[in-house]
Amino acid sequence: MAEYNLDDVKKAAIASRVEYRGRKVQRDIANLGYDLNDAIDC
Repeated sequence: MAEYNLDDVKKAAIASRVEYRGRKVQRDIANLGYDLNDAIDC
């Protein structure tokens, strides 16, 4: 399983450099009613 540095993740979110990878993630996000901005805000 991949590991990511939390500081790098925070910097990417602040810069809106976030993307969803994989169908399951996209389906789950859609089912929850979230959009990319919701993920960035979290």
